[in-house]
Amino acid sequence: MDVVLYKAKQRDGGYIYDMSLNPKVDFVILKGTRKIRSLTVITPKIPIEIGENILKRVYGASNIVGKIIGSQDFLINNALKKFNVPQIKKEIVSKEVVDKNSISIVEQYIKGKIISIRQLINLKSYINSDEEEIIDAVQVLYCERRIKMIPSVRKVRNRMICSFCNKEPCSICRFGFLEDDILLYAADNYNLKSVKKVILKKPILTVSLKKAYDDFSLFIKSKKEWAVLWCVPGSFDYEAIVGGIAETIKYGGRILIVTSSFENLKAAEALRKTLKDINISCTADNGWSLKDEDIVIHSIKNYSPFYKAFDLVIFDKRYAFLEEKFEDAELLYKKAVKENGKFAIITSFIPKNKPFFIKGGFEIIPLTSLKTKNPIPEPRIVLTRLINGGDFYLPSMVVDIINWSIKEETGIIIFVPDEKIQDKVYNYLTLFENFNPSLLDISSERYKQSVLKLKRNEIRILISSDFKDLMNFNQDINVIVVCSDDKRYDVETLINMASIASSSKNKKIGEVVFVASNETETMSLAKSTIRSMNKISWERGYIRR
Repeated sequence: MDVVLYKAKQRDGGYIYDMSLNPKVDFVILKGTRKIRSLTVITPKIPIEIGENILKRVYGASNIVGKIIGSQDFLINNALKKFNVPQIKKEIVSKEVVDKNSISIVEQYIKGKIISIRQLINLKSYINSDEEEIIDAVQVLYCERRIKMIPSVRKVRNRMICSFCNKEPCSICRFGFLEDDILLYAADNYNLKSVKKVILKKPILTVSLKKAYDDFSLFIKSKKEWAVLWCVPGSFDYEAIVGGIAETIKYGGRILIVTSSFENLKAAEALRKTLKDINISCTADNGWSLKDEDIVIHSIKNYSPFYKAFDLVIFDKRYAFLEEKFEDAELLYKKAVKENGKFAIITSFIPKNKPFFIKGGFEIIPLTSLKTKNPIPEPRIVLTRLINGGDFYLPSMVVDIINWSIKEETGIIIFVPDEKIQDKVYNYLTLFENFNPSLLDISSERYKQSVLKLKRNEIRILISSDFKDLMNFNQDINVIVVCSDDKRYDVETLINMASIASSSKNKKIGEVVFVASNETETMSLAKSTIRSMNKISWERGYIRR
């Protein structure tokens, strides 16, 4: 979709240069708000990127498009020649009046995120307007400076760059943007803060969660913009951050919680139990619009391009490794934070190259203690060359741990990166080590009955190629990760797999073994991170002695 450029003359002689989807709409608005007496279209329809570049030459360093200035015909003529745009002269005399209700509804679907005009038109059944009415409503919002319009892709130093991701365009955009789209987003100051009454029912928390509760509340009151809640899945509850959330809402702030689809309802339930008289929404399809929500809960896999819409964004990465992965997730969700807003990430691993280490002003809040008050088992690393080739072999130490687990009547889960390795492990244990087939079974995304068998103690060994299975256990369990040097295991995945060996309140610390042909940096980082977590838990007295 293209735009035209126009020149509007004010009654006292000043001029406004701007771009428009329908200049008849601008004529009505500017006549009433800026006292213009004439509006002349000066170009045919042109791509918005060219329109932007021409207006930048007109407005110069200030770059405040739409302000009243003197005549810039000389600059306009030169810019049109440079970009090979023919100059026209078309006086606008008729007016286009747009229904106020239509404008309000369209604005709701733009607020809080970046959306293309094409996507907005596809929502016409939700908006209850036709294509022309939607375009006119968009132009009203732009002319009144309630939204901004930008090209989907623009040229920067001879490279095409995505306006949202700030990198080269993907072959298929995860957000559904096309290279010739016009993108819309609400102006940064569209929602002013106001004091709101929030009723907080303080939760009953463990010592470690209470410390995190206090630390997170202090972070919200501080000038720091980044926080890391450092934990494994089993050591965190949303009740630990409700104090900080209430503090944000109390002063008119809006909050986005990004989490895995498995945690959406759990998060909403925890917040509704502790916070009263607030509006909570879970996003779903593209028909969702930002209205008067205090808290928006969003699934990681939905890939919504939120933009400068929230005072606090909480990115819960605990189960992100179970979702379809995409690059730069944290940086993309950081775009949802308003200027001077806050961003908190819940994660088990803190790499040194995180943006908050570069920018400074960050807070680390450790929640390193499991609810069982057990330390996270530090994994043993067993190396063998006969695990990735044609001949498959499990070292005797691994087989001994399996035998010992059976003798102790403890379940054992063997994680494998894919179903091919899964078959090799099953065949090796039954054919070469003579384990009774009735003792073991496999679990994959297609076959889940074996998980219940292990929970009911009908089998002792579960060979799983589905990482989601680590969510299902709070019983005595030992963990073996086969081919732990495979690229499908990242640091967080390995840490989280190790943590389930301490998920039971009934026993001593479980065993965790990483089996690989080489010790990778990922494995070493997982082991050292677990050691650091346990050290903090010991020092703070969170672990059972």
